Amino acid sequence: MKHFDFNIHIPCGDSELESRWKDETSMTGKEFEKCYKNYITDLEELCFGGNFMILNHKLNADELGSLVETIKSSSLRSCVTVMIDHRDPGWKQRLSDLYAAGVSAIKFHCYIQKITDQEISECVEISKNAQSLGMMVMIDTSYGSFDMYQYDNLKLASAVAKQVAEVPIILLHSGGARCIEAMLLADCSQNIYLETSFSLPYYIGSSVERDLAFVYKKLGSERIVYGSDFPYINQKESINTFLDFARKWDFSDTEINNILTKSASRVLEIGA
Repeated sequence: MKHFDFNIHIPCGDSELESRWKDETSMTGKEFEKCYKNYITDLEELCFGGNFMILNHKLNADELGSLVETIKSSSLRSCVTVMIDHRDPGWKQRLSDLYAAGVSAIKFHCYIQKITDQEISECVEISKNAQSLGMMVMIDTSYGSFDMYQYDNLKLASAVAKQVAEVPIILLHSGGARCIEAMLLADCSQNIYLETSFSLPYYIGSSVERDLAFVYKKLGSERIVYGSDFPYINQKESINTFLDFARKWDFSDTEINNILTKSASRVLEIGA
């Protein structure tokens, strides 16, 4: 069964994770397009759609427009998410440029962007303006690294959720080891969704695996969207891990279908 992958990256270069992150935050539009074309055939075999992450917040309007056009020219039902720089004094114009280019969502990543508690208010203001344009807000809520106590992604998500209720807020990676906290936040508002990428395969065999199963059932499969975090996680291995997890924890066919296809279709208002 083909599925919608809510978390696809387009890096090229070394296999080392650090090098790939560096590429993603500095690649030009043309480099993104070239890498996308290298991946698209394999992606089309597995997915009916995908959400593509662009982490270089400095791409100009022309580069963005060309890249979005390339991504949406395939048979995939695609949307594009771009990380936005909360320290850019011209962020309002940047939002307008993103919207005009066909970008569907903005993204914050506390570790990469080093978003301090004092800067959360700026992110909230940007999110409110994105909402006014009908753009979704995605927040990386993975938990780890040396900075995990310094940059609190769920604190950011909570602050944004208090002010943004009219567009979907996607908590990427489901909060990781803090998935119970992510669930409690999502339980406060129907526009908050959890996304499965990376956390699910990473925590298989731990107590967090059990917590993720509890969280997904407690919140309801309609509020969970599947993602792989490709290419950091192999797509075929990712989907097989999810299916094994779902069967182990007695998810019904309806729940599995919701997570793999229907939830994303509802969020993005596309047909499966």
